Amino acid sequence: MKKKLKFIVFILFAIAITVFINLLNDNKPKKVTTKEKKEEKIIGNLHISIPEKFELDDNNEEDNIVYYDYNDTDLSNTCIIQIEYKDYYDTNIEQEAKDNIFVNGSYHTEEKEINNHKWWVITLRHNIKAIYYSYATTYNDKIYTIKYDDIGPGNYCDKAYNKIFKTIKFGE
Repeated sequence: MKKKLKFIVFILFAIAITVFINLLNDNKPKKVTTKEKKEEKIIGNLHISIPEKFELDDNNEEDNIVYYDYNDTDLSNTCIIQIEYKDYYDTNIEQEAKDNIFVNGSYHTEEKEINNHKWWVITLRHNIKAIYYSYATTYNDKIYTIKYDDIGPGNYCDKAYNKIFKTIKFGE
């Protein structure tokens, strides 16, 4: 009889602990992840999705150049994207990409295919806080360049960069 009573007490104790742990887990705040909204922009024949947090910079707007930027309040994340297209003349596309980075340093150059289109990509890590990217290609007798500056120690701009550049494609 004592063994049966000990077994019942053990089972009740195990149930009480399980209920207690479940109650503790239910009181923890739920981690809510929201997907950041992106808006597709069309510049010339280039389609690109820009995160909603980025704002159009109207002060620098020209017919064939647009700027979007994002700054958080403590400036740990500052991202600037410039998209330009112009008539194509006999130009070295790789050099066109390099000419869009205005910081001295050691460039990393590669040709990359994104959504079935080849781009020249220049990357320059200026310091531990700043990375500059420049993309260049041609489409329908136009040169398209995209310049992206990731300035600051935060990681938002890096994540935004990876999302943005997966979306670039051409269409009418």
